[in-house]
Amino acid sequence: MFIQIAIAFLLTPLIARNLGLHYYGLWSIVGDTLSYYALLDLGLSSAVTRYVAHSRGRGDLNEASIFASSSLLVFIIISITVCIVALLTTLFMLYFGFLDNDGNVFALTLLIMALGLAFAFPVRTHIGTLNAWLRFDLTALSGIIRALILALLTYVVIFNNMGLIGLALATLAAQLFECILVLVFYRKNIKNMSISIKFARKKNAFSLFSYSWKSLAIQVAELLRYRTSSFILLAYLDPTAVAIYSIGFRLIEYANQMVVSAIGVFVPVFSVIDGQSDKESLIFYLQKVLRYSVIISIYVMGSVYILGKPFIVAWMGDEYITSFTVTAILVLPMTFALIQNPSISALYGTNKHQHYLLINIFEGIMNLALSVYLTSKYGLIGMPFGVAFPMFISKVIVQPIFVCRALETRVFTVFNRHYWINILKSSIPFLIFILFFKNSLHSTYISIFQHGIILTAFYCVYAWFFLFTKDDRKTIKNLLIFTKSS
Repeated sequence: MFIQIAIAFLLTPLIARNLGLHYYGLWSIVGDTLSYYALLDLGLSSAVTRYVAHSRGRGDLNEASIFASSSLLVFIIISITVCIVALLTTLFMLYFGFLDNDGNVFALTLLIMALGLAFAFPVRTHIGTLNAWLRFDLTALSGIIRALILALLTYVVIFNNMGLIGLALATLAAQLFECILVLVFYRKNIKNMSISIKFARKKNAFSLFSYSWKSLAIQVAELLRYRTSSFILLAYLDPTAVAIYSIGFRLIEYANQMVVSAIGVFVPVFSVIDGQSDKESLIFYLQKVLRYSVIISIYVMGSVYILGKPFIVAWMGDEYITSFTVTAILVLPMTFALIQNPSISALYGTNKHQHYLLINIFEGIMNLALSVYLTSKYGLIGMPFGVAFPMFISKVIVQPIFVCRALETRVFTVFNRHYWINILKSSIPFLIFILFFKNSLHSTYISIFQHGIILTAFYCVYAWFFLFTKDDRKTIKNLLIFTKSS
């Protein structure tokens, strides 16, 4: 994930400068529109991982194969549906002249991207199965190779000025290659399961849907939270405003992906524990992973806040400096959102994520209403406030209550004083850094790198002595010794 984010960082300014503010805004809208096509996943991707991991925990690999095969059949049907919807949407936009002069290019770009998504749907079964077997290394490797191929093809597109359609074709080609890789990795590494539509069973498909409908509803709420911004800005402002907001939000999003890639691997772990009916161990691991999440999340988001403004200027140029205002407004609520990620994994892993659905619906509705009102009244600056306020209320107050109720434990058992003290202690290095180093930071990569190294070294030393427990330090030492010996 880190390599993929680094590649995305390198590609973003190249794409933005080649397309210009206007067309980069349209490219961002294509991405957000595609998120709605992804709803046709119906939440099955997470269901595959959960049920296969749960069956593993019970030692029933035959049942695991049936669940995976049932999902494959459903995904094939979904893939055909996406192709039909994409073609009809393209014809609709072309017929009604959507976006005036840009409509034809936008419609064809969206069609190509949607077809790539459709072709990838059946492979989600194999990705979910690999994740259930904790082979995150293989799914990550396939993603890295896809990102490298996309980077190479994007450079060719930019060099030849092929525009939005060229970028869409490059994305399609890279995605198809990733699908092939995932299938190869599955066949070579998962020997104890057989995935074929001939093993699909209606009963198991319904079991998957009993889990996935909650995931689907959560995805809808997630879209309300994060993927309506570009459409609201386009309605009240223009594609240029979309581009400015997109860069500020993307910096936050990349940071989010880094933390989730480090913490979000615990869903199948929680599923295995749930399959063993060990509630005490589940709460213990949740508390432990939450502590790690606090340390990692505050480091990542604190670094984004301190280094964000000069980085955006160096990365994208002075015309995007307003984007940092978006980033700064979203940093605090997003920090709490990232800290809470393990509790979400626990809900998914124990098939109790309907509680997360209620949280997301609450936040999504507030987000949409506030974003529309504040954007109409205050313009671009109103949008991040419309996103930030509901997120803060949801993650600090609402989610801890719902999570603990779902796991049948007291709020102060999980989110106790040690949790809050750890948050405060983790923030101290950044306050010290701002006091002593903020004025020496400049908008050059050398200055950003130097200050980033100082900040990281200081935080690591501080975390080792003041944030990690004796058991944590022992675990880290053993891990380092094992890595060195292997």
